[in-house]
Amino acid sequence: MTIAIMQRIDADFNLTSSPDPELNQRWFPLAIELGYMPAFEPAHKWVSSQGRMKYINPVYKALLRHGYRGLAYQWFHENVKFYHPIAVSTLKKMLLQSTSPQDEKNLEKHSKTIASGKVTF
Repeated sequence: MTIAIMQRIDADFNLTSSPDPELNQRWFPLAIELGYMPAFEPAHKWVSSQGRMKYINPVYKALLRHGYRGLAYQWFHENVKFYHPIAVSTLKKMLLQSTSPQDEKNLEKHSKTIASGKVTF
């Protein structure tokens, strides 16, 4: 798969704008993997509107696997109050896997900031 093929598929079927969560849980991780930038903001909005781990896990995993850890942190922190506590716990574990000590400090710092209600991005 290439960016050119993704652009063609998206132009023909408008997948980036699809409201179908079954499709989005497959399309957005693929877009992230390939660096298909037109899908990043729609993926961001989508994980901000979904509560089911089934749907948001693949997106966060793709972000972490393909060098977008900062975006994963940002999106998580923006939505931490929206997500179910079990989802928050699961995502925190995912975000902390294979991280550097600095990544752990950043996530902990952001978690405390969010808990205090003084969220800034």
